[in-house]
Amino acid sequence: MSENVASDIIVIGGGVIGLTLAAELSSRGRRVLILESQERVGEGTSWAAAGMLPPVDLMPPTEQFQDFFRYSCALWQEYSQMLQRETGLDNEFFRCGSVRLFEHVEDRDREMAFWKNLGIEVQAAETSQLEVGVNLG
Repeated sequence: MSENVASDIIVIGGGVIGLTLAAELSSRGRRVLILESQERVGEGTSWAAAGMLPPVDLMPPTEQFQDFFRYSCALWQEYSQMLQRETGLDNEFFRCGSVRLFEHVEDRDREMAFWKNLGIEVQAAETSQLEVGVNLG
């Protein structure tokens, strides 16, 4: 398909981040063109991540990056509410925890210390406490 589209900015990728950038730039009066390689938006990286936005990356390149990551993640709830007000659509954003399985207690303890050090609530439980009938041993 060949179209002449006047735009100030081109955003490559129509996933969560690309669409968020495009919406924000558009709200500031910019003409935005989104280029997406998939048939529909949100079928690339956003689909692979299943919409999860963890508060930090477990393999941090720098501490400053982790601060930025946490700050960015903290903004999603407010941004989600604004999008729902403006569009009338439920984007199904909600905060929840996750379950991580570890083969070794030392690995679990090291990761728990990492999260706690960042001020993120964590707790340990045996799999049988989480789901009846789960036995990994």
